[in-house]
Amino acid sequence: MTAKSADAGRVGLNEPQQRHLLVSCQHIDTLLSSIEAVLSASRSSSPFPRYRTALTPVQARLAANYLARIRSRLVRVLEREGIPIPPPQVDTLFAIRTALTFADNAVEELRPTYIAEHLRTEVGLDIAVHAVSAVGADATLTDAWFAAEIAPMCQRHQDGAWHSIHRKIVLLRDAVRASLQASADRGAGRVFVSAESQADAETKLRRAGALAANVSPLGEQAAQAVAGGVSIVLRQAAVLLVNDAQWAGLTMEAARSALGRAARDTVGAQAEELRIALGRFAAGLAASLARAADLLGRPETLTVTELLGRVRELPALVLPEVTTPLTAPGISAITRSLRIRAIERQFEAQIGQSLAEALSAFGVGLRGWMRDAVTAVQNGFHEYAEPLRVSIERQRFMIRDSPDSSGTDAHAIQEELAALDRVYGDEQPDDQARNVL
Repeated sequence: MTAKSADAGRVGLNEPQQRHLLVSCQHIDTLLSSIEAVLSASRSSSPFPRYRTALTPVQARLAANYLARIRSRLVRVLEREGIPIPPPQVDTLFAIRTALTFADNAVEELRPTYIAEHLRTEVGLDIAVHAVSAVGADATLTDAWFAAEIAPMCQRHQDGAWHSIHRKIVLLRDAVRASLQASADRGAGRVFVSAESQADAETKLRRAGALAANVSPLGEQAAQAVAGGVSIVLRQAAVLLVNDAQWAGLTMEAARSALGRAARDTVGAQAEELRIALGRFAAGLAASLARAADLLGRPETLTVTELLGRVRELPALVLPEVTTPLTAPGISAITRSLRIRAIERQFEAQIGQSLAEALSAFGVGLRGWMRDAVTAVQNGFHEYAEPLRVSIERQRFMIRDSPDSSGTDAHAIQEELAALDRVYGDEQPDDQARNVL
């Protein structure tokens, strides 16, 4: 039996087997290409050679001949099995441009201001970026960064703790003074806060505490709107690129910039609505507290700025990277709407799924931020409102149940008031709070 007749009687490979054989041959060819790169390394002008020992010309030619023979055997195997060799898939100029683009990006990232500009462009944060090191003489960079950034931040945090303690001491001092003064005035037959004013103040505080129910659901609504904004972001990014009308220079950087602007516009609108609602919520609480304090004749004051100062920064939006340059629309896209749709489809194919995941994650963070912000503002309000509630209860108790103070009791109360003024008076007890800490 001849080899030809034996081949004729052999059962051919099925489709999965053919695909496996083709992929294996392609992998072998890739390995052979890496060997060719090693052989040609000695002829390269690279200033960073990877291989130390160069082959002689005879050795290089011999190795190249063996590579050619192996490749010819691979081709014969595929032809015998009737497996067509796929044509090249990547345009040479496109591959060169892509490699040069990555090289250009690497050079761009070497600029001292690159990180700061990237943070400002991508996530809207304008913060200082410092080069630091913990090695050798450059360790002084870390020390300088710590002294310039970390130490002041820790000091600000500590000052905030001091301020919080000071505020609580002042509130407690004023509450004690008001209580003692009320007892002395009651003993003298004078009550300055009527039962009607007390009830009115209590109602205002209670209604203010219920305002959170109006703003808490807004976080969930904003999260849903952001998560469902994928098509809006992609459309807006395509519109921005078409408006630039720079098809010849449609780089990945331009696509990233357009995507960043479109995403920030979309999520920024939702975030701004939450900020406005939170500001109105804080203003309502501050106004209610001021009216209640005025009815009770108390000195408590609370500003909107102080309430909103308790709210942390918004979460950052991390967008997916555009890793492949977009191509200019073809001749068929003659109208502006067709050009926009063509760019939008390219965006959707490349980053549609990852953008949906990014917006969904940001929506979750935005919902949590609104929940925490409402809680922080509410807690600030309650810190100031609690002394007023205590004052209302104390007034009711003294008017309803306490006997009249004797002259001796009134004298003792005045002594206590004088002692309280001697200890604190109107001074700021920050230094005392620092000593306590």
